[in-house]
Amino acid sequence: MSGRSLRIGSPSTAGFTLIELPIVVAMLAILAVVAIPAIMKNARKAHDDAAIGAIRTLVTAQSLYKDHDPDRNGLDDYAPTLDVLAETDPEIATLLDPDPRHPPDSAAATSLAGSSVLHCCSQGYYFAILGTEPPPAAAFRVVAIPLSPATGERTFAAYESGLVLAAIGHVPVSGDEIIDPGAGSGSACGAGCDGSPPLAIPTQADLDARDEALRARTRTLILTLNRNASGAGIPEAETRLSDPAFQPAVLAGIDPAGDGVSADDVTQANLLQLARTLTPPSEPPPPTVLDDATASALLSSYQSDLAALMDLALYAPHPSASAADLTGDPLAFLASWIALPSFGAAGGAVLALGIALTGVAWLRAASRIRAT
Repeated sequence: MSGRSLRIGSPSTAGFTLIELPIVVAMLAILAVVAIPAIMKNARKAHDDAAIGAIRTLVTAQSLYKDHDPDRNGLDDYAPTLDVLAETDPEIATLLDPDPRHPPDSAAATSLAGSSVLHCCSQGYYFAILGTEPPPAAAFRVVAIPLSPATGERTFAAYESGLVLAAIGHVPVSGDEIIDPGAGSGSACGAGCDGSPPLAIPTQADLDARDEALRARTRTLILTLNRNASGAGIPEAETRLSDPAFQPAVLAGIDPAGDGVSADDVTQANLLQLARTLTPPSEPPPPTVLDDATASALLSSYQSDLAALMDLALYAPHPSASAADLTGDPLAFLASWIALPSFGAAGGAVLALGIALTGVAWLRAASRIRAT
């Protein structure tokens, strides 16, 4: 942030100016279109990798269980549940955590004490053994299911052969994506391994709905800010977004140490103060169009809703994305979302007007080309 001046004044009294508002609008566009998708992608990849590693560990633990017969039943069988496996293998108990959807002091956690919720989850995924087959054709199937559409996209299944499969919207079966072929291409698992998933598996529609909710929340905020500014913000925000130096400046302002932008950085950034940091001093100061209290309330609501939509409480640590990983086209985002407000007939009118203006601009450009 060196080389940029910080305008003197208390955020609670200085007010929100015609210069600052479009900068905040532009920063929101950048965060929504550039930072958030990259962070979510990093998070999902981290969760996927952790889930695949954990499911391979469970396959190994099951193999050791079969070889060492810890239940002393004299059979070369597999552990029927995750709890049994965790009780006999400390590494499994250490690997998995309680269900984060149920706080330890909640009534739900108390009623579920002693069940598989105590050894269910890791990095946003729920693990369970769906079923086992007894000797002589001993077999098992273990699954890893994302706790929500925000913590992962794919569901994984693994078998005694080491075969690991992946799918979206259902428990993986033969024909789905192969993550690891293992020692063989199939499994001895039969009807005994066809247990029901312990929780709902996110479908592609669920994933799309989550992404749309993120987009809609940001669109609503930008439209609200623009309306409060009597339309002053959008043209200047478009100018800011078209400046190739502005996006790196925003990311540098959120991450001055260069350690990478995390989900926490996005949801906890002081956008008002950052806007003033990115704003050159103006003499005389521009008129105030939105007071800081109103702007802070809007931004705070946006950030809290964003955190809820991203389900940040379900995983830790929160993955960071380096500035080099944050790519996108914020100007296209702003243009498309301002043209598609969720205001019913008014939205249709705005869209029609946008199409008409685009057509006029295209015809004028074509006329100039023909004239030359």
